[in-house]
Amino acid sequence: MEIIILNGSPTEQALLEPSLQKLSRALEIHENSVKQVILRDLQVKHCLGCWTCWVKTPGECVHKDDVESVLRQIMKADLLILASPLILGYPSAVLKQFMDRMIPLVHPYIMLDHGECHHQARYRAYPKMGLLLDKETDTDAEDIEIVRDLFERVARNMKTTLQFTFTTDEDMQEVCDEINRH
Repeated sequence: MEIIILNGSPTEQALLEPSLQKLSRALEIHENSVKQVILRDLQVKHCLGCWTCWVKTPGECVHKDDVESVLRQIMKADLLILASPLILGYPSAVLKQFMDRMIPLVHPYIMLDHGECHHQARYRAYPKMGLLLDKETDTDAEDIEIVRDLFERVARNMKTTLQFTFTTDEDMQEVCDEINRH
């Protein structure tokens, strides 16, 4: 399985970085191809909301930065893992900024999906999604549920499904085993 991990940590976090390394090694042992993309090391400009990627240059953003090559890698993957520390109860701005730039992957046309308005697919197939979160000291199960619900909608809008939500306090070998079951 081809797996892309988007590391959305704004800094080298105490728990996220080692957890991602353990997870990557465990996944590779099971003959998965794993590529970790450290978003903080990339040039990622903010989405302008200009809709050029939909209207003038379908599927291509006006910004010429590192995002386009990462989007190509994502679309070739079987699984996209979004990894981030929780900051004030939500994944990092680094991850959010990149996710805003994923909009060229879908059409501007809207359809009803599970009673909600979502974009139509631009491509035939999209990678499944997973979420790995580094909790804050006061994070509880309800906080994780809220973030999971938000990312289920992100996945639905990106024409895929959110397969799992894990936290860094879970055993990465068990996380790997669960991923390999999907």
